[in-house]
Amino acid sequence: MAQKTFRVCLPSNFLQSKQPRLCRCDEVGPVVACTDVKVLYDTLSEFKAHTVSNALNCMRIVKLKPPQIIKLFGWLNLKPFLQWDDVETSVQTFRSLRGIGLTSAQLYLLQPDVLEWKKHGSITLDDCHEMTLWPIHPCHDLGATLDQIMTKQWKPTQMMHVGLTLRELTRMGMSTDNMVLFGYPLSGWIDLGLDREYIDSMADDQIRRVFNISRAQVLHALPLNTSTKPPPIDLGLVRPIRHM
Repeated sequence: MAQKTFRVCLPSNFLQSKQPRLCRCDEVGPVVACTDVKVLYDTLSEFKAHTVSNALNCMRIVKLKPPQIIKLFGWLNLKPFLQWDDVETSVQTFRSLRGIGLTSAQLYLLQPDVLEWKKHGSITLDDCHEMTLWPIHPCHDLGATLDQIMTKQWKPTQMMHVGLTLRELTRMGMSTDNMVLFGYPLSGWIDLGLDREYIDSMADDQIRRVFNISRAQVLHALPLNTSTKPPPIDLGLVRPIRHM
């Protein structure tokens, strides 16, 4: 039996309709070749689900509440949703959109590309902790310097949330003098990645100045898994195994 080719016409309300309308015509549309109408219907149902998902992702639409509509568009343009195009063609920023009550999750749905937010959303260091979904790194993405990081006076937990560690700060030029200016307790530096190797690179007076305790006390406070080198083996305690 020859295989029939059905050409599908998609009505204007295709995405809203519960069932796709099928017909044979000469209009341009997706072509599905089959001998069973049920197979064709199942194929179209799958196509519709895929189309709806792609359309929502591509449109990047965020539904707005009435007060948000007024604040964004005024009374003359009661647009019930926000698109990324609206951000590109306006003076709206990430901070101003958060200010009208849009969540970080909604803004991530609106635009998941950090580069686009940098270009149109005027993101700053103050936005980093609300953009962990992307995520955004203060130094790699925004080019922040060590001085700029220090002026924020972030807590160790806040530093960790945006991807800043002791190693990262050291690569940026942090010295023991800078460590003192952060004002973190020993526990805070341990959270940021302080380990035995780092302590071994510090002089005794530097350790005392930064942590206000001795080297031995700092090493005692470190978790066991922060030691990067195995402890030396006392050969005097090693005895040969006697074979029975």
